[in-house]
Amino acid sequence: MKKTLSLILVMMTIQLNANEVKKPRDFVKMGNIISFNNSKYYLKSSANPSPNYFKQEYLRAKSSLDNYKEMITVDVLKGKLTLEQALKVKIQELEQLKKNNPLVNYAVYKKGESYILDFIMTDGADLFEWNLYKYIVKGKGKQQHLVLISYTYKRTIKTTEMGKQFFGYIKAQRNKMIQKLNNVNISSIRII
Repeated sequence: MKKTLSLILVMMTIQLNANEVKKPRDFVKMGNIISFNNSKYYLKSSANPSPNYFKQEYLRAKSSLDNYKEMITVDVLKGKLTLEQALKVKIQELEQLKKNNPLVNYAVYKKGESYILDFIMTDGADLFEWNLYKYIVKGKGKQQHLVLISYTYKRTIKTTEMGKQFFGYIKAQRNKMIQKLNNVNISSIRII
């Protein structure tokens, strides 16, 4: 019994330490909460995989990275990458996917100083994603960086009716969501 209790305490300590390591950090000063479409999204994951690249993922309170329906992502890339260059990379990726999956589709909108890429992806089976990516450049010279703010709406579709609901939602919400994404305030972004 004593050994079992000791083992449980050790396991709890390891788990607590693992949770501390996984606690996300706000690398780009976007904040720990983003309000979007009358909902709050909380910083659940962040990474700095290279010196010039930062990624932060925001989910609703009860969602997890393994199980979510909507996500806001903030990516920041330091350097002189243009909007057109960044957009071209993603479009090339979508064109490659489209060769084997005709459901992959996209459209590009110019909104002031930014671009919005509107696209649908699928795993070819039952997982569907609608994504809106807003690309904008901030800063000048050595302080210049590309910011990508994205909204993802994800569903598992098993029936024709579920498919109709998914695409019906996109059709009804597209213009409103594009406008809301375009209005997300990124003025606070600065890399720490």
